[in-house]
Amino acid sequence: MGRGMHGVGLIFLLTPFLFFSHDVFSSVKEDPIEVSRKTLICNGVVHKVLFCPENGKLVETTLIGLIRSSKKITGALYLLTHKNIIEELIKAKRRGAEVNLIFDPGALSYAHIYTLADAGIPLKIWNEAKTQKGFSALMHLKSLIFWGAFSEERVIVASGSMNLTNNGLTRNHEQFTFCDNKEIVRDYDKHICALLENSRLQIQPVVLVDFKSGGEKVKKQEKVSGVSTKKTTGQITVCVTSAVVKNFSRYRKVAGRAMHRS
Repeated sequence: MGRGMHGVGLIFLLTPFLFFSHDVFSSVKEDPIEVSRKTLICNGVVHKVLFCPENGKLVETTLIGLIRSSKKITGALYLLTHKNIIEELIKAKRRGAEVNLIFDPGALSYAHIYTLADAGIPLKIWNEAKTQKGFSALMHLKSLIFWGAFSEERVIVASGSMNLTNNGLTRNHEQFTFCDNKEIVRDYDKHICALLENSRLQIQPVVLVDFKSGGEKVKKQEKVSGVSTKKTTGQITVCVTSAVVKNFSRYRKVAGRAMHRS
C-alpha cells in the first residue's frame, strides 16, 4: 500500500512537468546566427536552396543570422516590407556594419523604404530604363551579399524568386538560394555594384517643413508637386511618391524629404 502511494505521489509530482515541459523547451529560441550557420554550412561550404512557404520561418531566421554576423551587406531588392528583416538591417547599420541597398522605383509606394532611409541606410533607386518596345524595365532582382558572414573571409550570396515580404516567406511558392562560391559571389558583386553606380537617385532622411500661405500654416492634407503631405503637430511631413521620380525640378523647390541626384 505504501509503495502504491509513493508511485501515485511520484506521478502526481511529474504530471505538471510532463504537461508543460514541451511548451517550456519549445519557447527557448535558438540564436539566429547558429541556426543560419547550421542551415547553410555543410563540409565547410555554403550551397543551400530553401523553398517557401514550407521553409518560410527558416529563411527568415537564416537571413537574420546572416545580417547579424556580417560586417557589410549589399543588396538589390525589388521589394522589402518584412518588418523583422527591416529591423535587423537597421540594427546592423547602428552597430557599424556597412549597408548599401538599391530598389526598383516601385518600392517608393511603400512606407517601409523610408524607415530604412530615416535610419541612415544609403538607399538608391534604380533609374528606369526603356526597352526597345518602349516599356519601362524593372529592377527585379531579389539578391543580397553578406560580407564577413560567420568568419572574416566568408562572403555569402542569397538570391532567389522571393520578395522579402510576409507573403513571400509564408504564402507564395518561392525559393531562395545561398552560396559562397567565389566566382558566383564576384559576378553578383560586379552586377549589383554596376546598378548602384548607375543609379543617381538617393533617398534622404525625412524633413519636417512648415508650409505657409498668407502667414498661416497649411492645416489640411494636400498634394504638392506629386508629393504626399500630412499634417504632424503643426508641421507637414513630406513623403515622396513614385510621381516625384519623374519631376525633380518642382520637387526640389518644395523641399522636405530630399530625393536628389548623387
